[in-house]
Amino acid sequence: MGHRPIPARRPRAREWCAVFLGERQLAAADAGAGHPARRRGGGGVGIAAGVDQDGRNRHRAPDGRPGLRAVRSLGLAGRCRWRCGRRDQGASPRLRRPPRWSGPARSPLRGRIRRLNARARAAVVGFAPFAHRSFGIHGEWIEVNLSSRGIRIALPVVLALSVPAVSAADFVGGNVGAIPDNNPAGRDIAFAVSGVVTPLVDVSVSLTLTHPYVRDLQVELIAPSGAARRMVLGRVGYGASGGSSDLAGTYRFGDRFQNDFWAAAAAASGAVIAPGSYRASTAGSSSGIKTGGCTLSLRDAFSTLSTAEVNGIWTLHVADLEAPDAGTITAAKLTLLDIDDGLFGNGFDENLRGSCVRAQFDYTGSNRTSYVLVRNTGGGPGGVITWYIRDNDGTANGFERSFDFGNAGDFFVGGDFDGDGIWDPTVWIAGTPGRYKVLRSTRPGEPPFEFEYGQTGDDPQQAGDYDGDGTFDYALYRAGAAATLPSFTLVRLSSTNTDRILQTGENGQFAAGGLDITGDGIADVAMQRNFGGGVAEFNIHTGTTGAVVDTFQFGTPTDVIVNGNHVGNTRTDVTVIRGSGGNIVWTSRDSATGTATTPVNFGLSATDFPLSGDYDGDGYDDYAVWRPNADPTQTKFHVRPSSDTATPFEVNFGQNGDYPVANTRSH
Repeated sequence: MGHRPIPARRPRAREWCAVFLGERQLAAADAGAGHPARRRGGGGVGIAAGVDQDGRNRHRAPDGRPGLRAVRSLGLAGRCRWRCGRRDQGASPRLRRPPRWSGPARSPLRGRIRRLNARARAAVVGFAPFAHRSFGIHGEWIEVNLSSRGIRIALPVVLALSVPAVSAADFVGGNVGAIPDNNPAGRDIAFAVSGVVTPLVDVSVSLTLTHPYVRDLQVELIAPSGAARRMVLGRVGYGASGGSSDLAGTYRFGDRFQNDFWAAAAAASGAVIAPGSYRASTAGSSSGIKTGGCTLSLRDAFSTLSTAEVNGIWTLHVADLEAPDAGTITAAKLTLLDIDDGLFGNGFDENLRGSCVRAQFDYTGSNRTSYVLVRNTGGGPGGVITWYIRDNDGTANGFERSFDFGNAGDFFVGGDFDGDGIWDPTVWIAGTPGRYKVLRSTRPGEPPFEFEYGQTGDDPQQAGDYDGDGTFDYALYRAGAAATLPSFTLVRLSSTNTDRILQTGENGQFAAGGLDITGDGIADVAMQRNFGGGVAEFNIHTGTTGAVVDTFQFGTPTDVIVNGNHVGNTRTDVTVIRGSGGNIVWTSRDSATGTATTPVNFGLSATDFPLSGDYDGDGYDDYAVWRPNADPTQTKFHVRPSSDTATPFEVNFGQNGDYPVANTRSH
């Protein structure tokens, strides 16, 4: 499950627990630390200095207390209980079918449809009025039979449309002209913005230009003083087609438009891309992985700015990154909306995703892994949790936002549960039943979406796309009730709202699910078990049926699993880490060839939290760690970028006692 640095050291564990549980609870934990039922099966030992790693004492710290493998724990308070020896691990409840979902209807337009039994082909079978106040839309639903087989659709007929007054302003760009060829310095188009008095609700930009090879270009919109930035388009056609197409005309980019620029470039096939309105998109990369073509939200990047940050000089950076073709930009316009017209809010606008390899833990839509930490600002075992999210815009100083969500005893879950390509802050609250709470990125300002799923003792950090519809499915791992009894992964499919129950291993094994290991576009589950002789065995269970499709020996039984796409293809590899000589040693196994990489030392085993994500934006996951320090200026993310492994970089973020959400992929 993944809430610890490796290894756990008793002084750090006690300090951490004192923060979250308080000294009184900690003393009680110490008094009951030796309960034998708290040891997990499977043999082995946690990773800690001074511990004999012979596979015999996996869950005991140097002082003999259990709970060393705290990376298996869940939630902030759960992590304390593991590391302080307080977690009670009695027999898990037997499997039962989870409750059915009773969430809200998917459509934001809510009206009552009167259903009639009619068999006539293409017959109208029902009418019902509808209204949506925030849209100012009034009309009727018409339900139609398409055939005698009973296929029906409900069509909204708009009778009246009232749009609230809006406050939009256009700002004309200066410094237009020739774009320097093969020069990343490019040309900076400046927009002098003033008079904005409320936060932005929408941003769009248009540019009139000519260029004979669109793949050369990269266009980025930057707020005053670099407070926020977002890619508009970049290296179109890398990893796909259409890179040789031309630009000639006016092209608009914004969240309200529903055309895919990469698809238009491919359709042009070397001719002129049709001028018009498009969504901004992620940039292509020469890495061989298709990182470009997924839609980006300009609104999400800039709506968090204060009015002081909005007013000033905005920059549209236009760069030609490849010889020999050159182009010219003759006009540009920035449009800012600071009063919501309501028409496209609340999910009324169509969800255009585009197509690319999406980064894990991308909470801002940059298609790079975001820097995300949670902090117990409320104090104590049930204290309020504050999330801190910094956008990864390719610099160390992306825009930041923070908000309160969840409590210290909750489990943190990563995933894109509304299918817009942006990950949603999510927590799972243990109970009978358990309960998910999701802050959906498509519903900003709305209360969390909640639904009941699972029960106390489940591991809720197995989410992934198990049905291939582009949206994450909620998934839990439920260990067998006793040794050798089967374990299960329970999945609520987003496409059908039905449950898929996969038999995955047995009690005493460890699950790492949610990523596509087999390459079929469906999330799978990797199960790690003690094979004997200091060797671990993995069984790869397909996410469709739970059948074992690959079995191999890899690593040791005490290794921690940190899966990702590290080796350079579109399939998730199995990656394990262990402590050695004070370092964290990473080894990945290519899922396509079965070849293991040369072990890499990166991170400090005594202090660091292991992470996996695409921090450099090349489509591959990077080995990374977050290293807390008593001095906040030394608390940093450390990244070994796959694009340049010889040049690690650091990003200063957080403070001692925080927890990096990307560590939830460590099992």
